[in-house]
Amino acid sequence: MTTTLYLMKVRWSWIVSIAAFLISGGVLSPMNCYTWLFTSLQSEINATAVQSGWIGSTVLSTNFLAGPLAVIVESYLGYRLTTILGSILASSFMLLASYMNSYGGLLLFYGVGYGITSCFVMHATLCVLMKHFSKSNRSKASAVVYVGASVGTSLLAMLYEKLIPLGGWRLTLRVSSVIVFLLAVPNSCVMYSKEEIERKQSVSLKVDETLHMEMKNRDRIEKSVVSSISDKIDTKHGDSALHACEDETRGTNTWLRLFTSLNPLLLLIALFLLGIAWTAYWVNIISYFESLLMNESAILLNATVANVSEVLGRMFLLLFVGKLPLREVNLLILMSLFSTVVTLAFVLTPTEPVILCCCVFIGIGRGWSIILPYAAATDLLKGHTMDQAVTLVMIAHGLGFLFGTLPPGLIYDATNSYAYAFIINSILYMIGAALLVLLQVRRRCSKVKNIQRRRRRRRQSETENKIRKTGSDWSGSINHGYDNR
Repeated sequence: MTTTLYLMKVRWSWIVSIAAFLISGGVLSPMNCYTWLFTSLQSEINATAVQSGWIGSTVLSTNFLAGPLAVIVESYLGYRLTTILGSILASSFMLLASYMNSYGGLLLFYGVGYGITSCFVMHATLCVLMKHFSKSNRSKASAVVYVGASVGTSLLAMLYEKLIPLGGWRLTLRVSSVIVFLLAVPNSCVMYSKEEIERKQSVSLKVDETLHMEMKNRDRIEKSVVSSISDKIDTKHGDSALHACEDETRGTNTWLRLFTSLNPLLLLIALFLLGIAWTAYWVNIISYFESLLMNESAILLNATVANVSEVLGRMFLLLFVGKLPLREVNLLILMSLFSTVVTLAFVLTPTEPVILCCCVFIGIGRGWSIILPYAAATDLLKGHTMDQAVTLVMIAHGLGFLFGTLPPGLIYDATNSYAYAFIINSILYMIGAALLVLLQVRRRCSKVKNIQRRRRRRRQSETENKIRKTGSDWSGSINHGYDNR
């Protein structure tokens, strides 16, 4: 039993990584493929571009915004049960949405219900996976999750292309709900954190040791076990009585400090603006291709290139993020600046070769824009826990996706074109990059101040030691003089 649990501890990180890959591929791929449902929903329920885009924007935003709610659920149920429950509910809400005949029903069941429950799954999965990786490899941990989502999105997009002409969006949602259930629920059963594995191993070792000692001397071991258990119970009750109030106060203060400090707020605003800019590439990109009067083969080619590039970009981060000379924050800044150029080229020169080349970067940028902020937040937000950094990033992404579809939808309904919307997004990329640069400057200034403060304290302590040593030498010489007299 001990040997089995030891192997579980050593190899469980690989098991959890594979499970997270499949879970994210099942849960996130339907919302990433919503752009294929955009025009079909818009024509059947007689919705405007804003309304149809708002459904996809809501499901993407609630998938991140429900992070604080996921933390509360995890505190009661734990990571594993939260993942299982969220997977079942996500599949159920998607199935119920396929029977809705109104815009409000789709927004409620698909946008809100499926989005919130998918957040439960992904938040718990990310937290479990990051606990199995060291701090330097947390970018790889988040890349494992979202590479699975990219692979699932690429495969599901091909399936959507065949299903929508055959059975419409209703059959497509029902098939998607089955895929979510089959991929997410079984794999959620293995989502044990590293601490839970170590706890099981320690319990097994204690049980094996107790049984071995009982075989030697049953009577003596029984007495020692009884006294040991009573001591542990007393210690446990004493510790809980002394530290319960302190832990609660400390946790509340850290969350308040997270949302009231300047650096977390700057990071929140930067990721929020970048989320708004990237929403058009998640929700409105197929509608933009159709507004350019592209044929179906060209639309499929561009979408496939973007999806494949997204997979390759996330796999690149998974393999080389720890070996690159640039930090994750610097990569995010460079990507945002380059996105400005690509977005302007995407809308100002809408020829097929230019759009195809832009789709390569769009796919890479979509993947990096989701993965890099998690590692950047844990790096920038010193003094905050990993769960708080993940929650802050999810809130920023959620707010960005929630409001990101409004400018493109309103502009398209008014002008029948997405040109001004993409120009606005290029400006948002620059503002987001500027805020991240400001965070880097503040971080370096803070480091310099800390170094100077430590140097001053060291010089002050050295001076005090010299004064103390000089005083002791002076008093020793006086005492020596009195002795001679």
